[in-house]
Amino acid sequence: MDKIDERILIEISQNIEICMDVYEALAKKLNLSEDELLKRLKNMKNQGVIKRIAPVLYHQNTEYKYHAMTAWKIPKNKIDTMLYEMQKIENISHIYERNINKDWPYNLFGMLHGKEKEEIQNIIKFLSKKIQVTEYTVLYTKKQWKKTSPNIEYFIR
Repeated sequence: MDKIDERILIEISQNIEICMDVYEALAKKLNLSEDELLKRLKNMKNQGVIKRIAPVLYHQNTEYKYHAMTAWKIPKNKIDTMLYEMQKIENISHIYERNINKDWPYNLFGMLHGKEKEEIQNIIKFLSKKIQVTEYTVLYTKKQWKKTSPNIEYFIR
């Protein structure tokens, strides 16, 4: 990765102007041709540096008013099945697997969003029944304090 790739990463990690041709505008800002920009983005994707370029939805500004982190205690032999089921549910925005410890036995986490609290509860009931797992906890969001992407310059310099 060279200095041009670093500049590209910094630009795509910030707010991108909404326009008819995002990549053309971004290339112009970086003083590159659009073809060069797209080639470099494709290379970074193939190298695993970036996963995708996508808009960030501020869910607190939508009609989804209920948000809950679910923490599940999933046996090793059921993790793949649970992940498969969770990935199919549009209301789940992200899923993490973590190590357990003696004070916190949960190893799989999923962030749920719903227009009504019952929507979240129904998803949890569905997953619990589908995977036959009853050990979980639900942590409803009270207030969001900080939600930002990391400063990409910190990671590349």
